[in-house]
Amino acid sequence: MSFLGRLFGTQDATKELVKSAKDGIDALFYTDQEKARDAMEESKEAYKVLIEWVKTNSGQNLARRIIALSCTLVWLTQIVISQIVKIYAVWSEVDSAKIEATAKYLDGGVRDMNAPMMLIFGFYFAAPHLHKFASAAADRMKSKV
Repeated sequence: MSFLGRLFGTQDATKELVKSAKDGIDALFYTDQEKARDAMEESKEAYKVLIEWVKTNSGQNLARRIIALSCTLVWLTQIVISQIVKIYAVWSEVDSAKIEATAKYLDGGVRDMNAPMMLIFGFYFAAPHLHKFASAAADRMKSKV
């Protein structure tokens, strides 16, 4: 039995003491390899969250598409009918004041729908690209740590 073994009673106690001292010293230093390993694990977790989010929202893609297309069809129909009525007002021999008033009314509806349509387009077309925003946010969080 070695000196430390006799001092602490058993060989196992000596091994535990040496292991604890080694682990304590190792814990004092945060090496580049440990930083890289931890960053990789954080990145994996961020991608797992993103993949889970995509899986849970995949059913909403069809609903989002139907809503966007139906609103777009209403909006485009108003634009097309407004233009047709304007052209008809120019070439018609009927009372064009009423026809022009109808065209202005339709134009007002189109203008009123412009802002909601831009919002719908933004959500519809931005949704597939949200992973870029999520990755950028995760990168910012990593740089703060």
